[in-house]
Amino acid sequence: MDGSAVSYERNLECLVRAIQELSLARDLDRIAEIVRSAARELVGADGATFVLRDGDRCYYKDEDAISPLWKGLLARLGGGEFLVLTTGYGDPDAVLQRLRAGLGAFNRAAEQSLTLRIGHAESTRGQDLEQLLLEADNALHRSAPEID
Repeated sequence: MDGSAVSYERNLECLVRAIQELSLARDLDRIAEIVRSAARELVGADGATFVLRDGDRCYYKDEDAISPLWKGLLARLGGGEFLVLTTGYGDPDAVLQRLRAGLGAFNRAAEQSLTLRIGHAESTRGQDLEQLLLEADNALHRSAPEID
């Protein structure tokens, strides 16, 4: 068997095992554990984050990684536009770099070419959310798509 056939067989076994385990899972914590484990094994990732969708909002459920990518709120604004609100990070560029690196890793593992556009804005004391979103949206429209 050549390397690609072995890899295909290994991935198929991992998926079948995950499906079998998911069929027996009885709570969200177990489902998150199975999905994180299978995702890490399939793409050789250093970690996996489990985010749940609730209508037009998403929330961070759990993360199994070397260090956290982010903890905060992820919301779908419409179409392919998402909002990530984070707190407690001293260097916003570190969060942006982690997002870019995550997309690059996904593109390489999945042999995809998804792009990322980032509109970055930092909140000031007393600033309302609407103004912050407007600043981020303006920055987004000034940015060029990034491809990794």
